[in-house]
Amino acid sequence: MKVPYFVNTKLLGYSEIVDFYTMTLKYLLTIFVCSLVSLFISAQNPERCGTDALHELNMQDPEFAAEHQAKLDRMRVYRDTQDRLDGRMPICANPILIPVAVHFQGTTIPQACAIDMAVSQIDALNADFAATNFDIDNWNVDVSPLFPGINNAESCIQFCLATLNHPTGFGLVDGNYAVTLNQTTGDSDAAWTGYMNFFVRDLGGGVLGYSPLGGNGNGDGIACDIGTFGLVNCGGNTINPPYNLGRTMTHEVGHYLLLEHPWGGGGCASTDDVADTPVTDNPTFGCPNATFVNCTNNVLWPTYMEYCDDLCLFMFTAGQVDRMEDYVNTSLQNLIDNSVTKCSETACQGFDGNVVEVDETCDGNDGSLTLNTVEGNPPFEYSITNGVIFQTGNVFGNLSAGTYDVVITDAAGCEYMETVSLQREEAQLSLVQTQAAFCGASDGLLEVTTSSGPNFEFNFNGGPYQPSGLFANVPSGNHLIEAQNPAGCTGAIFVNVDDENDLGIEIEEVKAVNCFLFDNGKFSFSLNGGEEPFFFELDDSGELTDVPVFEMLSPGDHIVEIEDGRGCKATIPFTIFRNANSLDEDCPCVVYMPNAFTPDGDDVNERFVPQTACPLQEFFLQIYDRFGTIVFETDDINVTWGADGGNAYYVADGVYHYTLKYAWGEDSDSSISRRETGSITVIR
Repeated sequence: MKVPYFVNTKLLGYSEIVDFYTMTLKYLLTIFVCSLVSLFISAQNPERCGTDALHELNMQDPEFAAEHQAKLDRMRVYRDTQDRLDGRMPICANPILIPVAVHFQGTTIPQACAIDMAVSQIDALNADFAATNFDIDNWNVDVSPLFPGINNAESCIQFCLATLNHPTGFGLVDGNYAVTLNQTTGDSDAAWTGYMNFFVRDLGGGVLGYSPLGGNGNGDGIACDIGTFGLVNCGGNTINPPYNLGRTMTHEVGHYLLLEHPWGGGGCASTDDVADTPVTDNPTFGCPNATFVNCTNNVLWPTYMEYCDDLCLFMFTAGQVDRMEDYVNTSLQNLIDNSVTKCSETACQGFDGNVVEVDETCDGNDGSLTLNTVEGNPPFEYSITNGVIFQTGNVFGNLSAGTYDVVITDAAGCEYMETVSLQREEAQLSLVQTQAAFCGASDGLLEVTTSSGPNFEFNFNGGPYQPSGLFANVPSGNHLIEAQNPAGCTGAIFVNVDDENDLGIEIEEVKAVNCFLFDNGKFSFSLNGGEEPFFFELDDSGELTDVPVFEMLSPGDHIVEIEDGRGCKATIPFTIFRNANSLDEDCPCVVYMPNAFTPDGDDVNERFVPQTACPLQEFFLQIYDRFGTIVFETDDINVTWGADGGNAYYVADGVYHYTLKYAWGEDSDSSISRRETGSITVIR
């Protein structure tokens, strides 16, 4: 179905279109028997849109055809004069606003329902055109990789449901939405010139909507079936899937703004005059989940100008957006001009505000808000109580810290709203002096002051307030000092008081670890001052000693805590390093005995190999199975136990035990000997 066009003063409506279809089908049926197949396919996938049929009929009128060509020519000239970046117009600073009127026909739904349906449809249109639709990420994330080189675009075109200066005779006053019930007939009404009109009724015949291919704004408009208009179920009318997201109107508005179906006139040689929509020879129905080719490239089924279910339509291409915007700017200037008087949104374009905030100081009740306007229509009124109380002055003083709901209105009823918060300045505290405590006694001192004004009181670690920031008899440690004044201004600072003592510490030796497989670090020191007895603790071990020497230390950081008979305390941090360049003569010799090996033929860990860090004077190893039978023995560390048992003993998996005796030293007479036992696990 389509919006009718005047041809030789005769209005072409739906009945004429049906006659045209019928005559054509009869002709085809007499010539092509195979057209029965086409009828079957059409029954399975109803023609969603009647625009092509209406346009074909209207193009038979020479006057219409000439005007249509003039529109195309104007648009091409306009495109050649525009400064485009990479083929696209620059992002628009302000939307191109088009006023809309919605006319329900032959319906019993109530006015409130009609308005809800109309508002929901306008919201859906604006989201789809601005590429802010809820499912745009279906394209951005999931589908766009299937169509390399094709980009979606945000259109500058937006739609307002008109609320001002309505035509007379329809019972509408300023502030009412331009929504009529059963007050128009057909697909055109000259009283509504200057609007994009939506004519909503039961279209029947399976057609969901139709539009002029390039509307003129002189009372014409778009026809839409009431069962696919908007997103609201009400008044006994139900919007059912799969056409329940308002995209029938998105599709038809595309036609009104001169977008054709991607298959153009049909066939792979056709064109829709948009460079970035791949050619296809037929519409796509349902909800595809993959790519497919009808002609030469993947069919771009997600574009709003296809026939898919609403859930699978979610984008306009950049070329489609350019074509629509060019058409509006060259052939629908009357709609743009009319939006200034019909749309409250236009009256508020450019109106903005800002707030200059001055926080409350420690003096109290001296914060302020200055409300400023950008453009708009004076006189202005200002409120910081969410519109409960207004004033004509833009400065609000004597404010305390808190949250304020700002509203600015102008003479056109435009509003600027913002929520702002004023903070209370914190008192600025600074340290004047500290004196250390002695040997853990509470005889330290600290003093703080504030630069935030007079009349402050201070407390020490949450205690009672006092008028002075000087605190005596303070123990060592980190202390919280808080301040406040009568106006409720507060501040805080942490002050550290040291602990002093007369313990003189002199480090005597810090010896590095210089043995393999053995920690032999050493730390020693002496004390001057203090009172006996002295006790020393290493690394919070809980073990006290009165000897200032610590041996057998491992590499790393350590700390010694010291306490004398009076309770005076001190600490000594130190670090033990490792020195492998100078081995001690007294380093013990250690034989490393593995606890497992895997004689499984993979040339990894095949043998039981003891290792030593020094020359041995003596070595004797015996290995027993679980029955006490000696399965291997050697007096040479280089002779190892392996898969064959070493001495013709097969090595079965399991746990074995060993005894080891070894000795080291300069010679056999002075060597030091050691005896060890352990277990070995054989894993095959």
